[in-house]
Order: sequence, then structure tokens, then C-alpha cells
Amino acid sequence: MWEDWGKADKVRKQKRKKRSGDSAELAVLAYEVDKLNNSGHPELADKVERVSLKSDDFGYDIKSYEVNGGEIAEIHIEVKSATLTANYIEFFLSQNELR
Repeated sequence: MWEDWGKADKVRKQKRKKRSGDSAELAVLAYEVDKLNNSGHPELADKVERVSLKSDDFGYDIKSYEVNGGEIAEIHIEVKSATLTANYIEFFLSQNELR
């Protein structure tokens, strides 16, 4: 019985983490699209992509672009959401993300 409760609690925590991560990724995606549209680059805004939906193998979540002068650079953004737990902030960083 207690084992089932522990499994259920773990599933609830995973669902909460997923919702938090998805919300954070959507916020960053919207920010990047707005940034590029507002700087006069709608053609780049259309290319901003949430690659995390395709695979975890990328090591980042959002593909976007920076414009510096006339130069355009693709940028990779790893999005992290965090929760405050017992007076500290906890998040997970995989080996792939670290690279």
C-alpha cells in the first residue's frame, strides 16, 4: 500500500515538473519570436523552433537567432524551470546539456 502511494507521488511530481518545463519553454519561445519580430526580422522569427519536441538529443530546447549588426548567428537556448524546495532551488542538468 505505501509502495503504491510512493509511486503515485513520484508520478505527480514528474507531471508537475513537465508542466513547469513546458511553460518555461513556451515563455522563452514567445520571447524569442517577439524579440526578432520587434527588431525587424520576421523571417528569423518564423524559424525559431522548440527542438525539445523533436528529441532530447540536441542538448538544448530552443533554436533561435541573434542579429548583431549585419551578422546573423543561430543560438541554442537550454531552458530551465526551477522550484524552491526546503529553502534551495533545485534543477536537473544532464551530461548532454552540460556539453
